Amino acid sequence: MNTLLQTKNLTKSFGGVVALDNVDFSIKPKELRCIIGPNGAGKSTFFRCLTGQHIPTTGNVFFKGREITGRQMHEISGCGIGTKTQVPNLFDDMTVYENLWLSASSNASKNEAQDRISEAARLTRTESLLDEFPKNLAHGLRQRAELAMVISAAPDLVLLDEPAAGLTHAETCQLAKIIQAVNEKSAVVIVEHDMQFVREIADKITVLCQGAILIEGSAEAVLSDARVREVYLGRKAA
Repeated sequence: MNTLLQTKNLTKSFGGVVALDNVDFSIKPKELRCIIGPNGAGKSTFFRCLTGQHIPTTGNVFFKGREITGRQMHEISGCGIGTKTQVPNLFDDMTVYENLWLSASSNASKNEAQDRISEAARLTRTESLLDEFPKNLAHGLRQRAELAMVISAAPDLVLLDEPAAGLTHAETCQLAKIIQAVNEKSAVVIVEHDMQFVREIADKITVLCQGAILIEGSAEAVLSDARVREVYLGRKAA
């Protein structure tokens, strides 16, 4: 199977501080990958290098075989990558439907855009929210509406930065099911701190530590690895 997203020797330095150190990373179409690690491991920096928020110091990012290193966020979005950061992406003075229309119609005909909106609303269970204004939505509902906006552009890859932050247990469980449904159509990469959420959703996990990949593999193998218990969970291996 072809590689969808790949980084080669990806490095990002801030002054004398190396936040990412020669990271080689790849995912396949329709893969679901979680990226975890302790605070300061480089997760957010890595995410921002993928989304165009940071320009790597050295190294390369490829998407569907084309180099996208250093491109701006709107250019990366146009390549087929949907991004949900921790910064709200909905316009509060527009309805949820109007927000989704902006995303869906950016690269589709009117009829196709409408189909995309319907599908995004179905997948994220936001059909009843389409006439609402985002500012009136509770946090959990707004998170689902923001995810709907991302996938209404029909991306091949969805990047999510801590999507479970601030959610209740019930909302987190529901979000896991929604993301799994989204994953039937798109590859998904999630940067996340909530380990229970990671256990529930991840097929494969990459662990970052001190700016480098410590280990990656199946969720079961990674979460039972002694090195992960030591650096992420704070327990020394026996």
